[in-house]
This record gives sequence, structure tokens and C-alpha cells, in this order.
Amino acid sequence: MTSKPTPAHAFGFVSDELRGRLPPLLIASLLLATLGWLAPLDMAQQALWIAALSIFSLTGLLFIFIKLRARRRSSAVATISNFIANDASASLLAEADGTVLSINTAAAQQFSPHSNDTLSGTLSTVFTNPSGVVFRLQTRADLEGAAREDLITRSGHVRLSVHLVEEGTYLWRLENVASAARVTDAPLVPTVM
Repeated sequence: MTSKPTPAHAFGFVSDELRGRLPPLLIASLLLATLGWLAPLDMAQQALWIAALSIFSLTGLLFIFIKLRARRRSSAVATISNFIANDASASLLAEADGTVLSINTAAAQQFSPHSNDTLSGTLSTVFTNPSGVVFRLQTRADLEGAAREDLITRSGHVRLSVHLVEEGTYLWRLENVASAARVTDAPLVPTVM
């Protein structure tokens, strides 16, 4: 199994927004505490210190929420990476922006000379205009939970499928349709019985 570390992508979309708000909240808390220390009236000091403590507490809760979400997400990525590790078809775990989080052994062998950090870049060796196909399938997966499409490439027919794992994370699977048809016991041509 080939798995890429994801320290920069360990937070979800909601957490990224909240993480960006932590420094201004800390600065506001420190500013209010300083103003409370400099305030001439006791009532004003208490009001400013209470406000500073409230904002500082909120910042601490947001920090804990972000850390818990990051832990849950990294656990989910590890679990899914282990699940797809020995799949015979190329499987990739990617974020909504196309950043590849993890690939299985089959995908590493298929794409290794042309590996890329983005899903579209990786799939560009298989078919033309992967960005359009990825966008179309990802949009359908957002609405329906999963989507698939059979594509004709230079090397034959392939099936690209995507499953929505959680908000902003998708499991992509690329399989050769001709080899999948040979594996089944069903006849390739419809017959009358």
C-alpha cells in the first residue's frame, strides 16, 4: 500500500474556516484583557476580563473541535487506505480539490512513472480531459452518494467510479471493463435459451 502523509490536509472544510479564525480570536482576547487591566473603573475591568475570558474559552473549544475532527479524519483515511490496499483495481482516495491522499498498490503500479499529486494529473495518462470527467462524476457523487461512467480510451474500455466517503473526501476506482468481463462466468454475448 502506498499512502501519502497528509499533515496539510488533515482538517476538513469546516475546520479550515475555523482554524483561520483562531488567531484573530486570540488577539481579540488578549486585547480585551489588556484593556481590562488598563481600565480605570472596577466595573469596566470586570466586564472586559469576562469578555476576554469568554473569547479565550471559545477559542479553546474551537481548537479542541479542530483537533478531534483532524483525528477522526486521519483515522478514516487510514481505515479506507487499508481497505483498498489489496484491491486488484486502481483505487485512489482524494479530496474535493483533487489532492490525492492515498493510492493502493494497483494504482501505484499503473501510474508510478506518471504519478501526480492531483487526481486529474494522475488520470491524464489514461484518458483525455480528466478534469471534466472528474468534475462531472464528483458532482453526481455529491448528489447521489456514488457515480460511475464507462469511458473509451486508447487502450480499451475503462470504468471510473467514485464514492463519497465524507464531505470533501472521495474514493475513486478505475477498472478495465474488458478484464472484468472475462472474470465473470456470464456469457459475453446474449444468448436465447
